[in-house]
Amino acid sequence: MPVRGADRPNVLFLLTDDQRHDTIAALGNDQIRTPHLDHLVASGVAFRKAYIMGSSSPQVGSPSRASLLSGRTLWNLASQGERGYEIPETFPTLPQVFRESGYVTFATGKNFPGREGAFARSFSKGDKILFREVYSQDRLPLHDFALSGVYPRSTEVMQEGRHSAEVYAEACIRFLRSHVGKEEPFFAYLAFQTPHDPRKAPAPFRVVYEDDKMPLSPSFVPEHP
Repeated sequence: MPVRGADRPNVLFLLTDDQRHDTIAALGNDQIRTPHLDHLVASGVAFRKAYIMGSSSPQVGSPSRASLLSGRTLWNLASQGERGYEIPETFPTLPQVFRESGYVTFATGKNFPGREGAFARSFSKGDKILFREVYSQDRLPLHDFALSGVYPRSTEVMQEGRHSAEVYAEACIRFLRSHVGKEEPFFAYLAFQTPHDPRKAPAPFRVVYEDDKMPLSPSFVPEHP
């Protein structure tokens, strides 16, 4: 369904990776500080009983991402022979619908899976794009946006020395600033790869917490029985 109407809002879509619902202060955690998420909860809508469907493998992030962007269930996606990891051409994506409705669609951050295909038809712009599974927070094999929609590994550029969250946030901020005054509305998709492991935070955030004062889950044991 196309996005119509004279008043077409801009959309900023922020996605965190492997973040539990109980790591947000506004949803009941008094040990973790999440002021910006708390503000969104207070000024908007929070779904407190939303669950992932699971996965066809131990990895749940990729099929969850595919379900979220396509509006399809895990088994709708898996029935197409991709284990629920990829979005077949028969299923339009959320940003694709915006793009076909005249929106500028921008992406930055983690886009695994989806090196080609769904990503290419979804986005008209992008910057600092990751098409691999997470293995580092400060060594990032990134792609520039390619109009061709083709992203071979040979064109990756390794970026080092900056935390991934900072790299992706700054890329999105650059896009937002470049779009000021433009007539076309935008859909900006910022896919962080945190707090997915490896769990490494920028120093200013790390020092907020003291290891010996953080409570452990009641089920925690030092090693597997």
